[in-house]
Amino acid sequence: MPLPFKPACALLTGLLLLLASGPSAAFNHLTRADDPLARAPKADEGTVVVSVSTNMVAVLDMTSVRMRRLGGAGESQTAPDDSGENIFELLQVAPALAFDSAVFVGVLPAGDYQMVQVTMKSYQVETVDRLLGWKLTVNRTITPTIGSRDRDLFGMFTVRPGQTVDLGRTVITPLNKITIIGRSALLTDNRQLLERKSPPHARLLGQNAAPGWTTPPLRDDVAEAIALRRPVGAGCFSEYPDGRIAAAAKMGTVLLRSTEGKWTAVHGTDINSLACVLPVALPNATLIGVGEANTIVRLAPGASTLTPVDPGNLPRGNLIYVAGNERAGWYITLHSDEQVSIFHARDIEGGNWKRVASVPLKKDFWWGQSGFWPWRTERGFGFAVDESLHVLDYASGQWVTRKMPQGMKVAAAQASPNGTIGVRGKMFGGSYISKDEGLSWQEVPTPRNAGVPLQSGDAALWVPSAPLPGDLSAGPILHTSGDLGRKWTQVGQFPGGTLDILPSGAMLTYGKERDFYTIRRSTDNGLSWSTEYHNFVRMP
Repeated sequence: MPLPFKPACALLTGLLLLLASGPSAAFNHLTRADDPLARAPKADEGTVVVSVSTNMVAVLDMTSVRMRRLGGAGESQTAPDDSGENIFELLQVAPALAFDSAVFVGVLPAGDYQMVQVTMKSYQVETVDRLLGWKLTVNRTITPTIGSRDRDLFGMFTVRPGQTVDLGRTVITPLNKITIIGRSALLTDNRQLLERKSPPHARLLGQNAAPGWTTPPLRDDVAEAIALRRPVGAGCFSEYPDGRIAAAAKMGTVLLRSTEGKWTAVHGTDINSLACVLPVALPNATLIGVGEANTIVRLAPGASTLTPVDPGNLPRGNLIYVAGNERAGWYITLHSDEQVSIFHARDIEGGNWKRVASVPLKKDFWWGQSGFWPWRTERGFGFAVDESLHVLDYASGQWVTRKMPQGMKVAAAQASPNGTIGVRGKMFGGSYISKDEGLSWQEVPTPRNAGVPLQSGDAALWVPSAPLPGDLSAGPILHTSGDLGRKWTQVGQFPGGTLDILPSGAMLTYGKERDFYTIRRSTDNGLSWSTEYHNFVRMP
């Protein structure tokens, strides 16, 4: 499982989400709102708090939210003024802890306002130029819309002197070929999110807090409902002994697959993204999930909604992996301040968590921040990061650290159901497998532009490869080898995305395909694939 955040080298600047209509996306002038902890509001000013959650395949790096002042309270303009003279920019608090959800705070003059823009850093988008026959990296602008573009998207809110206005959560999600944004009905305040990201800012939401939006949501404000119905970004696929499958997804959801092949999105009262799930057999839980902003949830036996779990004394951060059992206790991996830390507790609910390991996520000029690739074993769990592999044995509680083959830096790592670990090095580092948790490594020659080699129960190796730049006719190909890579056989076309082999032997692939997020499954070793889940929404 790759880390839910992307390497720094994949970041560019300039993506702008336009939330409201207007003749121009770029304002000639705007005023940056001060942080109320840095400068107390004046007599004629108040404070605004708003958060944004995204249901997008890529992790969008949100930087600010922009508000348009319409005039004094009750004196709103009839036509928007896009000159920028009345545009105020709220910056994100605790950006180091941001993932799919971010919170913005700022001091604004009293008056009536609209929310008009969310600014973000963009991500590289690769396209094939059919004239040059080469892959090019371009920027893409996403324009979310609700209803027609000539009317307000959210409604208004009023800033009152000496008070804090809490606008709650807003949601950005794809709706087929477009991206929409709307107000959250589940999370109408930001108290808990601020307590987990920046407790000093949470104290702003005291008894003197003012009402949020002063106008009701639009009837066609369906962003949150669509996002909860069709979450994307599934990962950490885990198979139950009876063949059911669970995966963590955006919007605080868990995707559950029945033995009949039906996927269902299950969520609770929060929409913080989940990063990993663990099937369990506890009196009060059949599954435990962890995610951003210290989110822990469980699925009770027979329940159809997730229940929040008290994170106990875990420090602030994003939870990206969970492992353990009743006998060994529970292990949670927390990402914060450019490092990952492993915490252990005997109880998952309100646990007394103790740090048992910590590894920095190094950066280099070409590759940005290192990734983090964890897996579970019969006796514990392990992970790969940068130039090392780490394995925990539950019985002894001891960690073992081993070097990667040839001292290479890891570009990707993945474990197969039989315990074989596959790694692929950065640049020309090559591909290797280990059947003894990194004690020894076997180099595996792979097809060009191939992924991490995986091993099925019959010892065959499997690897997908992407087409080379300039090859406009070929798509991804799935290859198999029965002799440790000395000879590869093309199985057929590969749907693309990430390949996963489950303990039952079934293959899954998941990722973005033709503008939609899909999960495909194969039960004939990749000869054919059936689409079992996608985020296309049939409109009435």
